[in-house]
Amino acid sequence: MSLSKAKLFTAASVLALSSSAALAEQTLYFNGSIWTANDAAPTAEAVVVDGDIITFVGAEADARAAAPEAKVVDLNGQMLMPGFHDVHIHSDWVGEALALKCDLAGKGTPEDVAAVIKACDAELPEGEWLIGVGWALGAFENASPSLEFIDSILPDRPFYGVAEDGHNAWVNSKALELAGITKDTPDPENGWILHTEDGEIQGTFREYAMFLFDDVLPTYDAGDYGKAYRAFMQAVNSKGITTVVDAWGTQDKLDHVNEVIASGDATVRFNFAMYLDPGYSGDLSEYRDWYSTGDEWIQVDQIKLWMDGVFEAQTAATEENYIGHNHNGELFYEEAKLKEWFPALEAMGYQMHMHTIGERAVGQALDMLEHSRDVRGAEVNNLPFLIHNYSIKPEDYARIKAADATVNMTMLWRQNNDSMVYLNKPAVTKEVYESFMPLAEVIDAGIRAAGGSDAPVGQYNPLSSIKVAVTGEVVPYFEGGYFWEDQETWPGKLVALEDMLKLYTINAAVAEGNDAWVGSLEVGKKADMIVLESNLFEIDPMDIYDTEVTKTIVDGKVVFERKGSL
Repeated sequence: MSLSKAKLFTAASVLALSSSAALAEQTLYFNGSIWTANDAAPTAEAVVVDGDIITFVGAEADARAAAPEAKVVDLNGQMLMPGFHDVHIHSDWVGEALALKCDLAGKGTPEDVAAVIKACDAELPEGEWLIGVGWALGAFENASPSLEFIDSILPDRPFYGVAEDGHNAWVNSKALELAGITKDTPDPENGWILHTEDGEIQGTFREYAMFLFDDVLPTYDAGDYGKAYRAFMQAVNSKGITTVVDAWGTQDKLDHVNEVIASGDATVRFNFAMYLDPGYSGDLSEYRDWYSTGDEWIQVDQIKLWMDGVFEAQTAATEENYIGHNHNGELFYEEAKLKEWFPALEAMGYQMHMHTIGERAVGQALDMLEHSRDVRGAEVNNLPFLIHNYSIKPEDYARIKAADATVNMTMLWRQNNDSMVYLNKPAVTKEVYESFMPLAEVIDAGIRAAGGSDAPVGQYNPLSSIKVAVTGEVVPYFEGGYFWEDQETWPGKLVALEDMLKLYTINAAVAEGNDAWVGSLEVGKKADMIVLESNLFEIDPMDIYDTEVTKTIVDGKVVFERKGSL
């Protein structure tokens, strides 16, 4: 699959190179620290862009000779590098939080959360739902905000709030009434309705129980979603992100993004991982229809599978039982369905994009990838993704390499914040806890790794995860959010800065199958680039997170420029 995309976009680049000189202005970037993400020539003195294509990377004198009429951009010592990729993000949820919903992220106490809810309530017309996103699990006892607490704030307006992890929802009595949910409502498959000791509904809904409200929650029109996606693109551009993998694709989302692209407003390239529900009973024909790799702005070539839960809710699928619990988490899919789906979808060209947090989920994913290879008679899989990966058995590293899989970890999460210390640490052994997200070990094993945020589950600034991985120190979980005073350095192996930058550039592009045209600064590739105010290789690593993106360039055009920057 990646080969076909490489051929397609290499051909497009050659065509652009042959014709762009007559159609577009050349721009020469010089006098900065240029990092290319190309191992054959990792640094350069100058880059020339012709329209949307990079036409020269090398010495400044040669660049000036190659493009004597080019517009000159003096970087004035700043750092030029490829644009960041985020291989696992929820673009609609981020956009909705920015443009349409009540953003509860970064609030560390119930009182702080209540204050934001009250402010949002004051802005809404009477009778409308208040939809919140991003409440902090660690702000509430047992990660379970109560019905009583939210009813005291919103006694009459229906409320539905999704937690920062995307795996828990919090509701009030009015929402329960409208959804027809009572204390006798049974748990859905792979979902849990929390109850108090006397059997009443507690107020928190975990995993697939979150979806019990789908039929009564408000819907947004195309105009609303247009606002949300435009807000999303502006926000991630400001952090240097130029390409994303949306981790929960649906037809509606494709329609909304295509509308933005058709309007000419797109400033981010999208890859969609189309969601495949455990209860799906169709013949996969719609997935066959969705598959598409021929557009430089939107590709539909991944399948999202939510293989297990999360450690915070003790629903991640582990080998050993959770401490204090008589279970070891959940695998959400029937094996028989997976054995049918994997080879069929890979035969269509799809990459499997699998949420695998516990080591048992990682093992099941690898079992299914091996089954797909056997059925199809293939040597490797179609660039599958293993996403999150808190816990991986070292003996599975060879299996991951055999599948040509990409491992994703959000290193922002690998810090001793309140959610980790109060929710995860007591539920597992010290050995398991301290081995969470073994990125350095994965890289040492020769496995491809790529960066992704899972935003709005934490901030989407790549420099947050990069700093945590490189230094072992901590950053706020959300930009501008609270900083837990008791956070300590994680006792794990550190990762080299260049390795982390590759996670968000060339590695991600290879994982997406798009490295022939994005991911590094090389002749013939798209001019997706960012400028950072300082050279990350020369500053104190403790300052990585505080380094500002001053300019983001997508398709050769400046789509973000920080005020006061050059």
